[in-house]
Amino acid sequence: EPPLAALWEAPPAEQAARALRAVSRYAEPDGGGSDLLFLDVELLGAVREPGGACLLARCAGGVPVRLTVADDDPALPHRDNLALLAAAPGARLRIIGRLVPAPHPRLTLLACSHPTGEGTVDLGLDRL
Repeated sequence: EPPLAALWEAPPAEQAARALRAVSRYAEPDGGGSDLLFLDVELLGAVREPGGACLLARCAGGVPVRLTVADDDPALPHRDNLALLAAAPGARLRIIGRLVPAPHPRLTLLACSHPTGEGTVDLGLDRL
């Protein structure tokens, strides 16, 4: 829905550049969510890496993105939700995540469109 839909229209590379500027030590102290990325993705499945398990997805232009949990607290549904999403390769979702700069950058997954219906899922509060 406009005007929120415009957040997903910016190319992923532009969003990543903005997010990297936001986490820079020279960034404004109150970036106001500038480190968030808004992407349309296709889920590819779980992958194991030295940094732990993550969910591989593909966004616009075929750019791969690694999605990971935003919080490891077992009382929160982040990990269970990520596992359920990993079991749905081919699903297309609208996601919101926070960029974690690293040699293999990741996006901590905060929210997504509901894979089987309407609405948005807060992956730290709602269970799929």
